[in-house]
Amino acid sequence: MLGCYVRATEVGRQPWIVYGYMRTSEAVNPAGGLRFGLYVVMAVYAVLAVLTVVVLRRFRYVPAAPAETREEVTV
Repeated sequence: MLGCYVRATEVGRQPWIVYGYMRTSEAVNPAGGLRFGLYVVMAVYAVLAVLTVVVLRRFRYVPAAPAETREEVTV
């Protein structure tokens, strides 16, 4: 090898920060508009959660088919 060894371990809950080379405070993204994206994702998940509850409640109230309309399986 070139005689150059770079230690790149991921430590803690910030895997994008290489241990010993970058501080957590330096890794903060200063870009504006990040909150808007977060709110959109939260709204999508909230809608999906409500739809899931609605669909599961509808499945709970679907009656089973009458016995005379079920197919009999003979072996």
